[in-house]
Amino acid sequence: MKKKWNLYNISESRGVILGVATLIVAFFHCFSYHFENITSNVFLIDLLYFLRKMGNIGVDLFLFLSAVGLYFSFSKDSNIKNFYKKRLIRILPSILIVGTIYYAYRQVGLLTYLKNITFISFFTSGVRDLWYFALIVILYLLFPILYKIIDKKGLRGLIGLLLVVVGLAILMFNFTPGLYKNIEIAVTRIPVFLIGLYLGEKIKNKREIPEISIILFFLLFIICNVVLFNVSFKYYMCVRYIYCILGISIVFIISYLHSKVKYELTDKVLVFFGTYSLEVYLIFEKLAIEVRKLSFVHVQNNFLFYTVMFIITMILSILLKKLCDLIVNKIIMRKNEAK
Repeated sequence: MKKKWNLYNISESRGVILGVATLIVAFFHCFSYHFENITSNVFLIDLLYFLRKMGNIGVDLFLFLSAVGLYFSFSKDSNIKNFYKKRLIRILPSILIVGTIYYAYRQVGLLTYLKNITFISFFTSGVRDLWYFALIVILYLLFPILYKIIDKKGLRGLIGLLLVVVGLAILMFNFTPGLYKNIEIAVTRIPVFLIGLYLGEKIKNKREIPEISIILFFLLFIICNVVLFNVSFKYYMCVRYIYCILGISIVFIISYLHSKVKYELTDKVLVFFGTYSLEVYLIFEKLAIEVRKLSFVHVQNNFLFYTVMFIITMILSILLKKLCDLIVNKIIMRKNEAK
């Protein structure tokens, strides 16, 4: 009898995967780091550069897990008003606080601030400071519709949505190249979210697949990396979609390994980082960039610099999350008292 593997393991590994995604995204944003400074071992240098390049996929992991989590939430309570309230209240306070501090520090004008904080400049000028959150907000707003299509049509609904999304990206690329250039980083990430939404039902209902099929994801992981590192693509869009496949493969691989081998300390560390994934993503890159610009900061050791920046980021992330939770709880209490 063939051994089965339960897809619910993906849900149980959520915190661990989020932690991995948070770390590789932060590692990716060590953009000025030259690994030749810490080792002369060619294999190790290549491995570190490979891992940093993989940081691109951290966002795909976030989106996939976000879609799965949204499916769980919406299938329990399909009240659209409650859904929007819970989702937006989770991200908007953090965006407003960090965005306001960041743009005030950069001394941008009020109009520029408003355009950036409302994501308008992302579409009109390609300002990417908050691009991920612009995408997330749009996906949140569209989620009830996407959910209904996939819930009713299943795989056909998923394929239809993927064709529409990819088709629109191709049309934009050919007919509105300016707009496409501004938002390609977001629009090409939508497929991984849709696939996460489709698999959300399978994961929640604890569907089982042959354990041997996990080998397919290991093979996909290897093939995607071979293609990415050895093929020159005319259209970067193709690279983004390979990242999508690679991201899904990583989700399955980590979930499978986590279901077989668990280390309590490693799990706790990764879950800790994953808890603050939103805040780290908001803060780390901006903090590192602005600190490097300071005239009195002379970076002689990149490893030490980015380590210190990450530690400061974690402290700020914890404080930011506590502050946002406090604000949200006070708003909820006042509303309850008003009733």
